[in-house]
Amino acid sequence: WCTYQFGKASAKEIADIYEKYWALEYPSRVTSVIEVVVPSVTSDLIATIWKQESLIKFAGKNSDPAALSDYAAKSSFNANSPRFGKVSPEYLNSVKPRWDALYGQAMSAFQNVPEKDRPFFFDNIILQIQTSRLVNHWSVGIIDAFQACAGKRFDEAAILFDKATVPMQQMIEAREKSSHGKWENWFRGEEHNGWQNSLWALKPQWLLRDTQTLAGMMEEAAAASLVAVAVKNGKTVVINIPNDPEIKKVSSELNSFFKERNYSVSVSSGKETGGGSRLTLATEKYLNDFALPESLSKEISGFLGSSRDEAYVLYVGNDKEQSEVLLVGKTVAGLRAAVERFRSKVANDGNALKIKSGLEKNNPFIAGRLVNVGDSPRRQTPYGSPFKDAGPEVWSAKKLLAYPELYRQFGFSGIQIGECRGYGTLVGEELEKAQRGAVLLAQGAKKSGMMVSWFVWGDALFDEFEVICWNDPEEHKVIEDFHKEQADRYGEYVDHVNVHISDPGGCTRNGCDPYKTRQELANYIVGEFRRINPDVEGNLSTWANGAFWLHAPEPVGLKNYFSVFLPPPDQIKFAKPIPDGAKFLDETFMPKDMGIALNRFYQADQAKLVVESGRPLDVWGWYISDHEMRNNMAFNMKNIDMYFRALPPEAGEQIRYYNAEINFHGWPQIINAYVTAQKMWDPKRSLEEMELEFCTATFGPENAEAMVAVYNAVEGGYDAMIPHPADFGTADYNQHLRDVLKNAQKVHLADDWKPNFNFADPVSKYVDMLVARLRLILAVSDATEQVNAARAGMEGDATRNHAKALVFQGLDANGSQVVSTPLSSKTLKLKPGHTMGQTFHVIRDFSKVGIQVGTWSATNAGLTLSLYDKVGGKLEETAEFSNVLDNGWIWLESESRFPSGSHYLELSKPTGDVISVYVAPDKVQPDALVYFDRQPAGDEDEAVMKIKQDAIKNLPHLPIDPIYNQDETIVHPTYKTRTFAEMIEQL
Repeated sequence: WCTYQFGKASAKEIADIYEKYWALEYPSRVTSVIEVVVPSVTSDLIATIWKQESLIKFAGKNSDPAALSDYAAKSSFNANSPRFGKVSPEYLNSVKPRWDALYGQAMSAFQNVPEKDRPFFFDNIILQIQTSRLVNHWSVGIIDAFQACAGKRFDEAAILFDKATVPMQQMIEAREKSSHGKWENWFRGEEHNGWQNSLWALKPQWLLRDTQTLAGMMEEAAAASLVAVAVKNGKTVVINIPNDPEIKKVSSELNSFFKERNYSVSVSSGKETGGGSRLTLATEKYLNDFALPESLSKEISGFLGSSRDEAYVLYVGNDKEQSEVLLVGKTVAGLRAAVERFRSKVANDGNALKIKSGLEKNNPFIAGRLVNVGDSPRRQTPYGSPFKDAGPEVWSAKKLLAYPELYRQFGFSGIQIGECRGYGTLVGEELEKAQRGAVLLAQGAKKSGMMVSWFVWGDALFDEFEVICWNDPEEHKVIEDFHKEQADRYGEYVDHVNVHISDPGGCTRNGCDPYKTRQELANYIVGEFRRINPDVEGNLSTWANGAFWLHAPEPVGLKNYFSVFLPPPDQIKFAKPIPDGAKFLDETFMPKDMGIALNRFYQADQAKLVVESGRPLDVWGWYISDHEMRNNMAFNMKNIDMYFRALPPEAGEQIRYYNAEINFHGWPQIINAYVTAQKMWDPKRSLEEMELEFCTATFGPENAEAMVAVYNAVEGGYDAMIPHPADFGTADYNQHLRDVLKNAQKVHLADDWKPNFNFADPVSKYVDMLVARLRLILAVSDATEQVNAARAGMEGDATRNHAKALVFQGLDANGSQVVSTPLSSKTLKLKPGHTMGQTFHVIRDFSKVGIQVGTWSATNAGLTLSLYDKVGGKLEETAEFSNVLDNGWIWLESESRFPSGSHYLELSKPTGDVISVYVAPDKVQPDALVYFDRQPAGDEDEAVMKIKQDAIKNLPHLPIDPIYNQDETIVHPTYKTRTFAEMIEQL
């Protein structure tokens, strides 16, 4: 049928789209979602049919906070029955990315459909997908908004309701585009059969109007719940504290917070009042010293009694005349956490400090919350680069000492630092800078009451590409001496040691193995630090060491590993024998107090084995809050939200330390660190609330919503240079960016503006960098829209036109990537009698090179894979492959290693039913090319070339953006990535 309707070339892909649509739609039909969600939301006209009060009708125009919260708390959005299918917040959230991916696939396929068939394709499947997708987005937003409303977080609810208007607006626009010929108004047919008032009729214009109304009601409720804690030139704020020296230290920080913002404050150890607001600071043991309502005192005591040491309660009374703020921690550490939470919640409009009334109780989900203070610019930027100062090692001593406090204010309990001498091969003055920086950061952390975790490479000591052997007597002595010196230099500051022995490192010579050797080495290193401080904790990180888990007695999931950090699929077999008769995770090679750190993410079955063995469990997160390898602003808030929301309740009890990273400092992706820290406190807390909170504290309440919109517009995930949503390069998307930019250009920071957090750089720099990034993204998306329009009528294979790289990777002997292309969902078929190839360049030797292939579920497909030194040059290795796995990888390997330099990888001689190679829309390297039949991919049409040239010529001159320019004065050539001009050039 798809062949008949759309032609043979695209039939299989389009059939796949129809099948995926049905697989997604059937378990939770769009009508079911509407029936479950709409009655609580919409206008009298529909609500009357169901004889149920809508929120609008219930609350009227009063927007009474108590009434709204009570109604929202009673609303239920769970319906799992034969009639409704699966309609629950958890399920709807889980399928949201699948709807987005399917819509992107359908829009991509649209480009390959013959021109005459496109209207039918749009009406018959794209509109169906878009309808289900947008109802999903709307319902998820509505449910999240109701949850925020129930929790009296009205400002968050206002944002969520406002965001939920966007899907309905997009649905109206999609319907307007789908009126073609005999299909005119097909989706409006129900309006003509007497069902116009039925919930079976999806009325986006009604839902848009009602969702807008709800957003307005929440804004009114939010304003009504704000309490002024301090007023400029108003009455003095009194901070009441018990007579306790430790609490007095904490109060002095809060005192400074007020005074630095020119609000009058005094500190008293009695019951003094100054006529203004009163802030009471206490720990659990002093709670009875203050006159509190019995019910409040009982609730606080009950909560703190069963919580961790850092747990706290923050209570704000709603008396407009004299606000009462109570900050109570279980311990002094908890009180300090309460003060930092107050700092993040209070809004400074320049005339008053305001905070929402209510009671907040918080018990940290993860006890040990670490941020790795990395330094990518050390290795990747030359001196003289305007981005060199994104690395802390070049900072002044004063700035370094103050820096850890920022992360405490965010909610972290410690920092992770390291010398990492091999990271950049440091000697002489460069090494001294790194050592000075590490000591000053450690001293600053201790001064701020934070713990220090030491990050150390176990056997890649002086050069990340040179591995030293633990089992070679001479090299063993080098390792011992190195770590002894490290402990002598840094041991007095260190509380925890994270031993990292893969990527880089992980010797395989002289019997060194992924299990025994690495435990022995980790135990030695931690032992040296315990020589200085017997209380030091330690772990062996399993980062990039998937082979470690093959010794487990039963299979465990390895989804927390990148594929390059795992053995080949046919070698993944568990219960592998352990040397010396040891049992998995016993004390043969490492004592029980040494922990195991999971690779990147929490993995439940790995965690279970570690906990049951009696060892502490840590998680060494990386590529979470930043992207070490790319000198780029990596905005990853939504993925961070997804990572932590997925943690099961037991993870909080199991995990001792969990760390994430910031590798480029003084850049606006610092929001990632804030979201990460807050998620470590409460994984289920709303991302939207955190984003608004951060932007209010950073840029001021009058600028907050505009800056949240900018952050959302530039967010692309940790691994994307810029965002590429499904509608990137469309008129609607570009108009959205223009609207966000217009509001962002109105952002104003007063000359004396002081954010709530002690940032290392002026936050005006964040605004400038974010607006620059937004303008440059718009330039690329606008060029994309024009190029797509010009190509729309062209003949030929659109997929081939967009293939700028084959999806491949080269690995060294340790399994570390030497070269790679980001994964893609696009494929290009290899046809008999033809070849496809890819040129690339590497700076060091490599042992294997692989390519990802697709077979469309065929089991008899194969091909020949060959590596040459250049196109048509000397053959370096070749192999024939048969019965390859769909979506799998095939590899060429060399025992003697392939040399550094230029190479050409070629696919030829396809066998079986069908085989294709995955292709990416971006070049792997600026001078790397895709070849068809050993000819470079053809030149563009003249009109398209003109569009690109004009777009590049008119690109805004914004060198403040790290990837605006990537020449050798900005970044070392090895770490060069694509500029915005190159993105346009490669469209």
